[in-house]
This record gives sequence, structure tokens and C-alpha cells, in this order.
Amino acid sequence: MVFCLKVHSVNGACLTKANIEACNGVIHVIHKVLLPPTKTIYDVINSDPRFLTLVEAINVTTLAPVLQNPAASLTLFAPTNWAFAKLELSSPGSMEGLLAYPEELTEVLQHHLANGTLYTCGIHCKFSYWSLFSNHFSVFSTARGVLRVRYGWNGRVYVNGMRIIDLDLPATNGVVHVIDDVLELYPHGYRKLRRQAHSGRASHGKKQRLH
Repeated sequence: MVFCLKVHSVNGACLTKANIEACNGVIHVIHKVLLPPTKTIYDVINSDPRFLTLVEAINVTTLAPVLQNPAASLTLFAPTNWAFAKLELSSPGSMEGLLAYPEELTEVLQHHLANGTLYTCGIHCKFSYWSLFSNHFSVFSTARGVLRVRYGWNGRVYVNGMRIIDLDLPATNGVVHVIDDVLELYPHGYRKLRRQAHSGRASHGKKQRLH
């Protein structure tokens, strides 16, 4: 159970009234029925047709066992098929390039993953320094990038400026939030330069071995 300073929540359910004393304990009133999750994060996305491209990308890397680990506590911001399609439209060849470089693809996917189970109901929890001064909190992704999650004035929730279109899909080892955008750890141009530098080093090494 996670208690926050502004919003109390348990497994994604907000507490509407807390600390009602009873003769044999205490009662907290929540706004929805808690149902035990039955699937891991990997199983949640693998059984949802919105994530065909995401699952394909995960299976190219070594992240599947991480998302299947029953002992883990993770938050996944899961890009939909449309998110990857938009990436390809804005930067043609992006997906082909990522799938051809599993290490780079792993970094991109890790930037959508954070340690800990972060339900949006606890958005005002004091997870970071920045949260003291605004309506958002910031956490590091497993790629060591910063993920800033905030509530908009319209009640919508955003991560790094991208709207979360489906909130708080529970899993046995964490929670999934659905987004229609790919969160960029590095700009596409920078990724391209990294690939060229890597290819240049590899070619130079081959020439040295030939001599």
C-alpha cells in the first residue's frame, strides 16, 4: 500500500476517506473495487492487439524475461502500434534501424520502463524534488532518462508531454499505462550518428585485423 501526502491510494484506487476507526481495526474507503491481477506486464501487452509492434520489438531484445519476472515491481508506458507508425511517418526508416540494432532498441524500450509500481492516482506523491513545486513527479527510466508524469488542467495525464490514453492497467508485477507516442531518449539524428560511429569503429577494426 502506498500513502501519499495529497492523494492516498492503494493499488490504483484513490482513498476517498481514510482512518475510520473500528473496534477491531481501521477502515479506508476507496472509489473502486480492487480485483487481483492475473497477468504479468508481458502477458498484459502480449494479449492486447494494440501492442503487436511493441511485443515484436521486445522479443528482439532481452527485455521479455524482465517483464515476465513475477518478483519485479515495474511501470511500463506502453506505446501502441499507432505510436510506432507515427515514429516511422515522422522519421522514415526508424523502425528498420531500431530492429537492426538491438542494443539501441533496448535503450529506447528501457526509457518506457521505470522501477516501482506507479499508479496515476498517486500522482501527487512526493517521488522527487520537482514534485514539491508543481502537479507532477519525476522518476528515472531504466535507461536513466527522466520521465515526468503530470496531470493537465483537463484531468488528463501526461508523460514527458505525451498523453496517457489508457491508465492503470494492473499486472501481477506492476502496472501498464498506454501511450500513442514513442518516448524519445535521444533524437533520431543523434541515434543515426551513433550508428555511423559504431559502424566506422567496426570497419576500422576489421581493416586492422586484415593487416
